[in-house]
Amino acid sequence: MRTWHQHRFSVLCALALVSLSANRVGALAVLDYLGNIHGLSYPTGTNGIGQTFVAAEPLLADASIALTDSPDNRVWWDDAHIQVFRGFPDSFGASGNTAIFTSPRIDFSTLPQIEDTGLGLIYELKFATHGLTEPVPLVTGETYSITLSNFGTTGNVFYCNHQPSVYPDGGAISHHTDDPPWHGPFSFEDLAFKVVMIPEPTSAVLLGVACVTVSRVRASKGRRA
Repeated sequence: MRTWHQHRFSVLCALALVSLSANRVGALAVLDYLGNIHGLSYPTGTNGIGQTFVAAEPLLADASIALTDSPDNRVWWDDAHIQVFRGFPDSFGASGNTAIFTSPRIDFSTLPQIEDTGLGLIYELKFATHGLTEPVPLVTGETYSITLSNFGTTGNVFYCNHQPSVYPDGGAISHHTDDPPWHGPFSFEDLAFKVVMIPEPTSAVLLGVACVTVSRVRASKGRRA
């Protein structure tokens, strides 16, 4: 027979789980401009591309950049990395790195194909599968930048864009081998990109986790009995 305290705990658990479901799903913020691509870019002399955005939630869970194939015999950058910067990027490459996240080296041959536009095949470079294993803290309302850069010295980049711009609160940025630092954001262009932001865990979330843990312990004791 359950005690009053056990009954009260069960009620709190139920309320916490309802709150968890409502808060986590309702506050999810997704900037999705990965599809409906306007064009493909094959620049020379460029060793960094990126996109600025405004944080709508306090945690960056994932991001993506759409890429394409080389149109000729040029090859990919030899030492590419994705990064997240608070504000506009104020560093480049491994030296003096001020990024709040930097991935391992990107192997472009492993990227999944997500679309065939007729202009070319489209591939998704997803941060969550390239080193972003935990959410990155953000300050809501502030500007951040996601970038793809070559820390090496050879190769090129082949990416997808939106011209004219489709995202009102940011723009594409670029870095060039013969003209540092970073340039932009450009009002006429966005990368084809996606950003997923989530809220911080609330007390309801923590209580929900506790409920699940306690329930499992009780079930285990019941089986042993």
